Amino acid sequence: MRIRLLVYVIIAAVFWQPLRLIAEPSKAAATSPASKASPPRDAIVLFDGRNLDSWLSQKPRQWEDSDGPADWKILSEGSLEVVPGTGSLITKQKFGDIKLHFEYRLTHEKTNGGVFLMTRYELGIKNGEANGNDLQYGCAFENLQSPVRPRAPALKPGDQWQIVDVDFRAPRVGADGKAIENARATVVLNGIKIHDDVELGPRKGAAKRLGDASTGPLMLQEHGTAYQFRNIWLIDRSNQSHKESQSASSK
Repeated sequence: MRIRLLVYVIIAAVFWQPLRLIAEPSKAAATSPASKASPPRDAIVLFDGRNLDSWLSQKPRQWEDSDGPADWKILSEGSLEVVPGTGSLITKQKFGDIKLHFEYRLTHEKTNGGVFLMTRYELGIKNGEANGNDLQYGCAFENLQSPVRPRAPALKPGDQWQIVDVDFRAPRVGADGKAIENARATVVLNGIKIHDDVELGPRKGAAKRLGDASTGPLMLQEHGTAYQFRNIWLIDRSNQSHKESQSASSK
């Protein structure tokens, strides 16, 4: 009888273990979506923790021009830290339509920074009151005459990594150099869609002085506080925006 009972226990243990592994998600699976995700094969990797070869230091007041090599700090674990007082960074390449991925981390209680698409459209990086649940925090389009706020709170509290994916459609520009179709963007923050094909209208501030264009550098803003980036890549679809702007110019 005891032998038979022991056999039943062994059989149950053998068959139960695989079922338990299937039924219970691992701790790794519960981590934030796409954290440190590998870029697709067709992506242009702008920062992977090793160097700043894709970046330049931005010239003050001339946002599409450089005044030297990028001079932010690469930390030992492979993240890129903004160094207050050094100025913003711009990419060496110019882009129009893109699918952009980046991750950032806020290391101070109050941070003011941003990622500028084409150096013209600011996706604000801020934290502050209400643990980020106020919709002015967590990737609002800040520098528009009519700012576009997220439609839902998605910012993680504290110094956790925030994960951002952007589908950006550059403005279509006519022969006179002015936009005939405004830029548009869809943004997903930490797996939550916070902007859904929103129109990015007239700009204000320094970005307004640049005028309209179908391509421009990507800009990481230094605005007086340290914060961090990692895993920055994009899929370049600039040919599409260039072709459509040329077509519009010929009409």
